[in-house]
Amino acid sequence: MELKQLITQLREATSQVKRLRVAAGSDPARAPELADSLIELNSLRLASWQFGEAAADAPEAVVVAARILAARGPVGPYAALSDVLRYVSATVQLAAIQSGLGQSAAAQRVLEDLDGWLGQVSRLPVNQELPATLHAWAALARARAALPQEVGLATAWADAAELLLHSTDLPAYLKVAILLVTADCRWAAGRPEAALAHHLLARGVWARYGTCSLYSPNDYFSRGVKLAKSMAATLLTG
Repeated sequence: MELKQLITQLREATSQVKRLRVAAGSDPARAPELADSLIELNSLRLASWQFGEAAADAPEAVVVAARILAARGPVGPYAALSDVLRYVSATVQLAAIQSGLGQSAAAQRVLEDLDGWLGQVSRLPVNQELPATLHAWAALARARAALPQEVGLATAWADAAELLLHSTDLPAYLKVAILLVTADCRWAAGRPEAALAHHLLARGVWARYGTCSLYSPNDYFSRGVKLAKSMAATLLTG
């Protein structure tokens, strides 16, 4: 996606959400449209690394999606798959945004609540119907949320995300995110060479496709420079 196209889509999605907030306020039947528009807006913000901006609307998407489910009866095997997918999508986005902002504990709580809730709809083909991008964001959120306390678990989720990178056609911004999180996990596990290799791969992807995003993950890339200097110092003194 070109930068100009992304900016246009963000502007249109933001306007659409504003209009539907007004419409849904007087007509509850418009709530699904509002929830879907919020999810689309947050998807575009994730694509452009606008985690801070997305944090303002992500909780609303979860609340609206939950209200739609509640209004249609008890949650269970007979719940509408479209309603379930909408709620799961909004919740995964919220966890991805929180983890991207460094709010690991909050993301962990959201994911644990989602896991418990999914047990109520286990007969529905939720995993099969979710797009690969949401599976990737879910794995990334779980990796980031686990990393401060459980490096092994975080690494397992990062590896799962990396498998998606190689087995599906993910957009560039997700490839960069996966490689950077994997680098962090490798570093935390005491594997600096592998961490640096993943940072370099992420920089390579960004160099080729990064113009499609509004923000550069420079904080992550600068961490890679520090990592390289640390490795060099270790080699010199070792």
